[in-house]
Amino acid sequence: MTPQVTEEQLKTLKLFSYYCMSYGSSEVNITVYTEECHLDYMDDSAYSDDGTTIELYEAISDTLEHILDKNKVYKVMSDCEYRGTIRINIDCKERILFLNVWEMQYTTLESQSETTLEEIKEDYSDELYEAIVNLFDQLHEKNVSEGYVDFSGGGDSGDCNDFAYGDFEGRINLDVKIVNFIYEQLEKHMGGWEINEGSQGRFIFNNESKDVTLDFSENREEEVPISIDFLIKF
Repeated sequence: MTPQVTEEQLKTLKLFSYYCMSYGSSEVNITVYTEECHLDYMDDSAYSDDGTTIELYEAISDTLEHILDKNKVYKVMSDCEYRGTIRINIDCKERILFLNVWEMQYTTLESQSETTLEEIKEDYSDELYEAIVNLFDQLHEKNVSEGYVDFSGGGDSGDCNDFAYGDFEGRINLDVKIVNFIYEQLEKHMGGWEINEGSQGRFIFNNESKDVTLDFSENREEEVPISIDFLIKF
């Protein structure tokens, strides 16, 4: 793309390059953060590779924001629901401005694990085994084969339901030993399930197969580069 830039903006960029070189910096970068394809926040300083920090002044900040907005740079994101990062690179010696753009894309990784009632009997306490057998009995009384317990987490916190539900009226309150077992299984199979982007899923208590299945969906956030041909010579 050929950026649209006014003569006044070119002059401001040129003066800013002289300003940066007075600090001994021949190349600097400024980071801009986007939200929903709009400006969210721009750094109030420029940074050089040697660690020099140069505070931005109003004229250059306004000029950079206007250039990005006028040329619809925020719209290059593949999905406006993604957050984005734009790095403005300015070569003060060659007087060139170019951009690097990234967006945070979200994906979900699904997995599953299974624990049989026999394994629970062998590897866990008699009290937990009896509590799960009792849950299976309650499902049988309700004439259903499965009961579900949902969980979700994110941002350093998470929890699971303390009841089972399914294709039956009402719900079945869980014995605390089953709740503790659920948290133990999450830590065993999906350590970190409640931090950062988080996760969600359910435990399926199946009275016919006599097992407990963990269906797990892990949310992931990845910074992906976006191709953009944007260069200004001033």
